[in-house]
Amino acid sequence: MLDRCRGGRLGRGTVGIAVSSLAVALLARASATVHLVRPDGTGNYPTIQAAIGAAAPGDTIALADGRFAGDGNRDLDFSGKELVVHSVSGNPGACVLDCGGSESDPHHAFRFDSGDTPTSTLEGISIVNGWAYSGGAIRCDGAAPTIRNCVFQSNSADDQGGAIWIRQASPSIEDCVFRDDSSVTYGGAICLEYSNAVIMRCEFAENSSWRGGGVECRAPPGSGYSCQLITCSFRGNQATLGGALEVEGTDVRATRCDFSDNTAELRGGAIGLYSSLTSCHVTACSLTGNQSQFGGAISASHGEAYLDSCTVAANGATLHGGAIWLWYSSLWVSSSTISENVAPLGAGISISYLYHDSVVLGNSMLVLGQGGEALYWDGTGSGGSIELTCCDVYGNEGGDWVGHIADQYGIRGNISLPPLFCGDANPAEPYTLRSDSPCAPGFNPDCGLIGAWPVGCDPASSVASPAEVPAACSLHAGAPNPFCASTTIRFEVNVAATMSLAVCDVSGRVVRMLDAETMTRPGEYRVAWDGTDARGRIQGAGVYYVRLRVGQFTVTRPVSLIR
Repeated sequence: MLDRCRGGRLGRGTVGIAVSSLAVALLARASATVHLVRPDGTGNYPTIQAAIGAAAPGDTIALADGRFAGDGNRDLDFSGKELVVHSVSGNPGACVLDCGGSESDPHHAFRFDSGDTPTSTLEGISIVNGWAYSGGAIRCDGAAPTIRNCVFQSNSADDQGGAIWIRQASPSIEDCVFRDDSSVTYGGAICLEYSNAVIMRCEFAENSSWRGGGVECRAPPGSGYSCQLITCSFRGNQATLGGALEVEGTDVRATRCDFSDNTAELRGGAIGLYSSLTSCHVTACSLTGNQSQFGGAISASHGEAYLDSCTVAANGATLHGGAIWLWYSSLWVSSSTISENVAPLGAGISISYLYHDSVVLGNSMLVLGQGGEALYWDGTGSGGSIELTCCDVYGNEGGDWVGHIADQYGIRGNISLPPLFCGDANPAEPYTLRSDSPCAPGFNPDCGLIGAWPVGCDPASSVASPAEVPAACSLHAGAPNPFCASTTIRFEVNVAATMSLAVCDVSGRVVRMLDAETMTRPGEYRVAWDGTDARGRIQGAGVYYVRLRVGQFTVTRPVSLIR
């Protein structure tokens, strides 16, 4: 039977080893003790630390639902023991560890600094109100614990890692939520120093720091450390550098992550790269609605950025690079959609000091940008190169194939045609392509698919793109754009049709209808929007869409509101 099941022969000695190992594992599990701790001090032990101190390696400490607080339930230390601490219910919202920390009376939740291994596990609890110099909730130094299905909220650090500080360590962090955590210097939620970590299926929302509003990954350049972010979401995080994520001297690989509505006061609304030998590989990610001065979505200073199969849309920069800004840095973009970004210089990409660096785009689109040209280079630096192959550069307000890429139009499969997105015909995936799109593989056999999204609708079911709207109808960008107090939207309609004008947020929700009742006949219209909704409530900074509907046609233009 063993031969048939395993596809080969096992000798008697091998069978003996396998059975013995299984018996040892079963014996260890059977001999492990579960210690119950309740918030009121009843249970097997009065506090969590008392249970940890009494537990043997392999034991489990089960926490009943409720709120744990006070001495013995904070400043906890596994002491290197292979333990599992988890909530009985598995619901982190019902089992809360309140550190009760403050600047004058700092307290955190856990320390992992005794060589803890992945079998040291923390699972299914919320940690709130931690305060420490580094690691407001958890300090992980020289250890590799597993942290799973936990919520970290309102934790603070005077220096690094509002929720978790990781130094020379390699933890695994899975299915966690980080909300409203903050640090003064690095990593509003998590700061990694000289560390390797895997962070999977985690949510980072409304965290803040000076650098790395959500996560900071830093190490000496070339030291070989790496962090993986897999299927994570970053929303509404804030920093001066790297609104959601900053990378310094190390390598970060972000896969299937969503970066939306993050803000950096200076550089990198979503992601900021800083320092030589810094790299960030961004694969199958979405970066939308992020804001900064330099690099609405991504900034790279002395680094290398790689984007593959990404959507970079509706980001805004007040100075350079609505989507991406580079300074002494290289960029490789493949199979990506870069659309509707806003900046005065380089609506899509802006480059400063191209010095022996490479900017390479393949099978990607730079389309429908507002303000500046599709790609801007200030001409400084020497020895660098900019090369586009099988790219669609179209509909950018400041120009498409202009400046330093003017001579690349019409060669190597480069085109300038409307991409024909599905839009409202496929609201779940608006950047998919109409079947008759020039970016679809069937219309561009030498290049194949251009952009991140495949065909997702037929022409008959699609809303017209701006290029398809009849010449008798035109919508201009708001002026000024970006704006602070008010912007004026101008459009012309020379045909009799039902018309409406709306301001929508990045999710498509209507924020405000603009004088729809007065627009009943052909003519030129100028309508002001003051950045408020229909009830007069001030809207937050970000990219919004002005949507004009004329009969069966719809056209949109992004406007960027700054505060």
